[in-house]
Amino acid sequence: MFRIASCVLLLFVFASFSTSTVHATTLEPLSIEELSQRSSTIVHGTVVSTQAKWNEAKTMIFTHVQFEVADSFRGSAGSQVEFLVPGGVVDGIRMEIAGTGTFQKDQESILFLAPGGTGKLHVNGLTQGRFDVFEDDDGRKQIRGLALDAIQALSPGGVVASASADQQSVSLDEFKNGLRK
Repeated sequence: MFRIASCVLLLFVFASFSTSTVHATTLEPLSIEELSQRSSTIVHGTVVSTQAKWNEAKTMIFTHVQFEVADSFRGSAGSQVEFLVPGGVVDGIRMEIAGTGTFQKDQESILFLAPGGTGKLHVNGLTQGRFDVFEDDDGRKQIRGLALDAIQALSPGGVVASASADQQSVSLDEFKNGLRK
């Protein structure tokens, strides 16, 4: 009887661990300068569409993002660029990769892109290479980095400087001017 109870308990414990979800992503913190150096394409624009698809081997889901380019700072991006984000939902199967973020239609961002393991562009440094644009209370466009505790911005001299903890955003124009230098 003890042996049967032990086997049932072990099966229960194994089943509990095998259905658990584990979320972990190791991320190398990158400054704006490092993101810029490691990116083949840097663009400002708006998400036109997203579509999640399986890779050819059906081992990974990637969301294909079509991005309309308003301004290009590096690379030969045309009027649109496509990049991949690991994860998404296909046929009711959800794959989430911690640290990648999701993109929504009409979302305005500045993106630091580089070729990934698939050979296609991806957001460099996961969400570190993504700066979403929003309007502040006074109607001015600002940028905010999604994965950073304190926004790092290019100062007028082109030197990387950290914003203070109470400054949660940086002017879009100031950020873009820093990228042009």
